[in-house]
Amino acid sequence: MTMQNTSHILMVRPANFQYNIQTAASNDYQRDLKHLTSEEIRRKAQAEHDGFVAMLRAQGVDVIVIEDTESPIKPDAIFPNNWISMHEDGKVYLYPMKNENRALERRRDIIELLEEKFKIEEVVDLSHFEKKIGPWKVQVASCLIINAKSLTHVCRRELIMKYLNFTARKLAIDQSFFLPMIIMTN
Repeated sequence: MTMQNTSHILMVRPANFQYNIQTAASNDYQRDLKHLTSEEIRRKAQAEHDGFVAMLRAQGVDVIVIEDTESPIKPDAIFPNNWISMHEDGKVYLYPMKNENRALERRRDIIELLEEKFKIEEVVDLSHFEKKIGPWKVQVASCLIINAKSLTHVCRRELIMKYLNFTARKLAIDQSFFLPMIIMTN
């Protein structure tokens, strides 16, 4: 397997970054910052985002900044890597999400912007699996596929296996080794 590297990064500038009640139970990194107002959190998140963008650009990285929309509220919009991946073969994959407000992060205008900037051969939309097999199960599989590019730890459920086999074929991943294991993610 070859390593994929890039000098381009997609970042979403936060509009409503905040504690996400829909994902809190399965995300140990979240803290409800009750001592700060929503506006204070927004300003801090935007300042951190803008500083990080500046640092990356100073190092020669092409940072594509997308402004999050005010509505609908998407507390975790700054994490597009959960719902989209772009590959050197020109394919873009759209992944299913566990929570409703996370699914709202998938925006057609972002895909259109990428199509203007890069040669997109195909957009593979896997989000329909949210309804077919249950979002948390799909998200587990998506994370494994995106991050490992090999499937090693997945639970053995018929529909999950169908999703994994479908996705693995699309990504040309070795799908021969599955161990029963359930992991829940956002």
